[in-house]
Amino acid sequence: MNQLSPTVRRAGALGLAAASAALIVSGASALTASAAPSSASTSSVCGTIKHCKVVKHVDVDGDHRKDTVAIVPKKLHQGSPTEVTVRVKLASGKLVKTTVKNLSGPGGDYLFRGAARLDGHRGAELFISHLVGAHGVSYRVLTYRHGALQTLLPPKADAGITSRDWFTDSALNFETGVFRSRHPGQPAKIKIKNAAYSEKAKRMQGEVVSYRWQNGGWHHLSTVKRSWAQEHSDFGGWHLSGLHGV
Repeated sequence: MNQLSPTVRRAGALGLAAASAALIVSGASALTASAAPSSASTSSVCGTIKHCKVVKHVDVDGDHRKDTVAIVPKKLHQGSPTEVTVRVKLASGKLVKTTVKNLSGPGGDYLFRGAARLDGHRGAELFISHLVGAHGVSYRVLTYRHGALQTLLPPKADAGITSRDWFTDSALNFETGVFRSRHPGQPAKIKIKNAAYSEKAKRMQGEVVSYRWQNGGWHHLSTVKRSWAQEHSDFGGWHLSGLHGV
């Protein structure tokens, strides 16, 4: 994930690296600054919990009403949290929560990446930056199922590698991007594009892997080998409605 020097990263990755460095330096102060609830909705989801911060108002459970999402960073190590508890106060009044452990990254404002539809169920998924590298990021994606927040697993890798995280990357010589599409009356589909620079071919070479949401999971549709000119391969990161970038 961290193979390239900062001098050869894309502008987007440079932005992430710069932001990460700034957040690491100011992690403790940023954590303290977010401690005080500022509204009725904040207090209802956070109660009297220190460092609890509302980050989003979005429909999580799929009932077409906005819910309140808050995060509670925990266990600072060198200014950055190593755990985060995600708390969601549903419009119905129910509180659901879960904790993501073993974080590695800057925390701060980058800890909660955003909310967007990813799978085929109603309601938005919540994206937590789990492992942050120089230009690649592994995300823990949370979804509301059966009355609780659960991890939305990515498709299984063809090589048999299993992970609970979704990975995106954007650098001069590496790209990984996730795209989602859905048409009325049809299941949700995603495409995962991967590419690495080939010195021999002088091009970015990789594949586009397509999946369809079916029976509560990702069903593999196709794997197509692709080649891109380097100037046309800037597709790393998320490409979801409401969520973009690494």
